[in-house]
Amino acid sequence: MKEKELSDLYHKATERIHKLTTSLYEDLHTISGKPNVSTQEIAAITNKYSRWFRSELDFIRSAIQEYKEQQ
Repeated sequence: MKEKELSDLYHKATERIHKLTTSLYEDLHTISGKPNVSTQEIAAITNKYSRWFRSELDFIRSAIQEYKEQQ
């Protein structure tokens, strides 16, 4: 893997994280734009996004590991 390919993988992962961040912000609010004040709903939402964020971070760690192994 070349550095450009590694950079492209970083870009893909961080772009997905960016989109997830925007979706998380929207999900933390009601349809009318008010902040969600339900502790249980917020816990469920943040748990879901936490798994997705960790998946992208794992992808980044895997990319650098693969890059290093090919050097």
